[in-house]
Amino acid sequence: FTRVGWKHITRKTRSLQRIIQSLILLPVAKELLEKIDNYQVVDYLFKPDGSNGGVLYQTLLIRGRVTFSFRYPAVINVILRRKIVVSGEGKYLESKVWFYSVYESRRKRELIR
Repeated sequence: FTRVGWKHITRKTRSLQRIIQSLILLPVAKELLEKIDNYQVVDYLFKPDGSNGGVLYQTLLIRGRVTFSFRYPAVINVILRRKIVVSGEGKYLESKVWFYSVYESRRKRELIR
């Protein structure tokens, strides 16, 4: 897990309860990343450079249902960030993915779906 993810999870504007919950879910995040290969792109930003190329930043969501031995099952969301450097011809030059956050989906919303 990266410094970016750590700073996001432990930021001062987050409640202590949510920080602790995310820290408890870190091993589950690793398990989901190893097990699930499908994801959703939930946000993106393209920053062009002067040569028709640029950098594409994406926010990726991996969602999976997890069963715990000590509490009720839950849907866990893992957020990743991806940076893709694109050349002027539209070719991918470089790609990097890093961990950003992990949290539990709200139960009420999951029951409605």
